[in-house]
Amino acid sequence: MRELSRAWAIRFFPDNQIAIVYHDDNAKGIPHAHIVVNSSNLMTGNRMHTEHPEDLNRALQDMARERGLSGLSNQKEPSGNKVDTAQKNKVNHPRTRQNVYLVRQENEIAKAGGYTWVGDIRSRVALAKTMATSESEFFGVLDALDVHVADNSEEARRDDWIFSLADDPSKKVSGERLGFTYGKQMLQRRFERATSYRPTEKAVEEIRKRAESAVELNDLDDLSKLSAALETCAKFDIEYMEEFDAPPYHPLPARADRKRGRQEAHAGKGLHGRAQAHAAASQV
Repeated sequence: MRELSRAWAIRFFPDNQIAIVYHDDNAKGIPHAHIVVNSSNLMTGNRMHTEHPEDLNRALQDMARERGLSGLSNQKEPSGNKVDTAQKNKVNHPRTRQNVYLVRQENEIAKAGGYTWVGDIRSRVALAKTMATSESEFFGVLDALDVHVADNSEEARRDDWIFSLADDPSKKVSGERLGFTYGKQMLQRRFERATSYRPTEKAVEEIRKRAESAVELNDLDDLSKLSAALETCAKFDIEYMEEFDAPPYHPLPARADRKRGRQEAHAGKGLHGRAQAHAAASQV
């Protein structure tokens, strides 16, 4: 048990201070270990952040079995009751209503101009959700941007998607941890709305080529800027090039009027003049 405890602790916390205390003080006298880890990394000074702590326990059970010890099963027992995801989302409120949600550590790194894999995933998902008109298109764009999508566990408090980097599947995060509008529920509602902001087909093609090139070249700064530009256009419903430089006293077309225009386009009456705004976004 001592060797297992040390091996597990060193495997996951090689640069942290660790204290291990062994006991057999329970009712049945079963020996066990308590492991305490200093949250500050001695090499980097950064605080510990474990996105999926359940992976640590799974690894411990596997390591115990490899040493001939008994371990708990890592396989989930099949459930006879189908989970009502709609009811689960209704009962359990999202952890945040912020459109974009950054934990303190990510916020500090972003302010310093550093890289975070969570921010990287968020940028790619933002591009995909703005360009896609359906769930299948959304998955297709994400695949082209090297992001994998999977449903989260039925045991999770809310029904959501899990996004991960194709070249490093351990880097994964749920949609609502990226922000409220990145969650499965909000994304599906977006794809169902005919009035949701979407670039023209020509603009989508240009944006997609540029995004795929940025991923291939690992130009994450360009990817982030492209994502931010599209999010800005979507947030303010920008239709024309002139709207970027419109003076405060110059009233912009009402948002409701523009939405009606999109509804008419879906009815077959046509919609003109949007390409300029998307061209501006793709030139950021």
